[in-house]
Amino acid sequence: MEKRQGYINRRNERIAGVRSSRTKFREEFRAKQDRRIAGRRERIRAKFIKGDAEKIKRFLERTARFDKYLANRRKRIDDRIEQRRERLDQKREAHEDFVQNLYQETKLRDKNRLKRIEADKTNSNLKKFIIRSAIGAAVLVFIIALIEICIPGSFLKSRGIIDDTPVDEAIMLVMEEEIPVEKQYNTLNGITEEQLLWDLLMEHFDGNETATLGVMCNLKSESRFEAGNLEDYNNQIWEIEDHEYTEKINRHTIDKQDFLEARLLNTTNGFYNKYGEWVNIDGGYGYGQYTSYAKKEGLYHYAEVWFGPGGPGEEYKFNIADPEMQAHYVISILESDEFKSMDMQIRNSKKVVDACYLWLKMYEIPQDPYCDNYFTLSFERASSADAIREACLNRENVSDNEAEPETVKGTNLNIND
Repeated sequence: MEKRQGYINRRNERIAGVRSSRTKFREEFRAKQDRRIAGRRERIRAKFIKGDAEKIKRFLERTARFDKYLANRRKRIDDRIEQRRERLDQKREAHEDFVQNLYQETKLRDKNRLKRIEADKTNSNLKKFIIRSAIGAAVLVFIIALIEICIPGSFLKSRGIIDDTPVDEAIMLVMEEEIPVEKQYNTLNGITEEQLLWDLLMEHFDGNETATLGVMCNLKSESRFEAGNLEDYNNQIWEIEDHEYTEKINRHTIDKQDFLEARLLNTTNGFYNKYGEWVNIDGGYGYGQYTSYAKKEGLYHYAEVWFGPGGPGEEYKFNIADPEMQAHYVISILESDEFKSMDMQIRNSKKVVDACYLWLKMYEIPQDPYCDNYFTLSFERASSADAIREACLNRENVSDNEAEPETVKGTNLNIND
């Protein structure tokens, strides 16, 4: 909040300075106008009136009427300026009240969530259930061990746990089974995730570096080009690392619905809006830190198609953090009908900061209470463009004998199947 207050103070000083300079300019202009009117009146008096009492009387009456008209006109102008300033001040005060309320609500929500987490940790009923389960499991193991001591092998064989199949035959049976393997990435065969994204985006934008950097600057700010990146805030409150969270999703310990609703250990920070739709507040994941229910559902469905029958990764295990899959998902967003207009405008951007702004405004739409608009955030993110370009073009560390990455040209996936 101190950062916000500093921004407000600087803005108020800037507004006060502008108003003071405009008031000073208006006063100087009116003084110059008064001197011009007085000089003109003196010339008329000296040239045309020349002591004629009747003409002097009419001249004084006309000048009095004009002075009255000029004073009223200036008063109306000052009133309009003051009213406009009051309206602007009221709008700023209303905006500051909104930001303050949003900050207080967020702070209260975080406080209540931490209380729930502490309550879960100290829940006596949960502790009793865990103790009873542990005792029951220990008793069961003791009974099984006692049976095995009395009649060796009888209990496990009767339930098919111990198999009499010869070892060599068992190995052959396992080898014959088609079990998907997990795809291992060694920095993507010599290139980084950042460089993979660069190659695919450059291909999509037909070599347009400005458009490519506009998208990549946003992705770097969100995830640091880590496909398995979980929002840092959730790393803290859930006490879980990125790789642990990803592994739970891949093994379906965290099922699809829990992933979509950013739910872990029955704790979540979302809510249902007035339309009955679930709204996530945190739990961003992946290159784009996809947070909303719809965006996370799109990523999960795309991963299911990618690793499903006929997909590019059908021979591998499901992996929500697969860099190649997520990179193609970013391309599929740009190619979709929903964001066709955004894609075209990003292509036509003259500066990287303009492309960053379009991605923020039309796709990401972050809810940042410390940012009045997306321009400040766009400039901040676009500042990393040079570093990204250098990292993606300078690939001297890649040896000549390393194979090119096995990427799929285009997406070629119908995610509506």
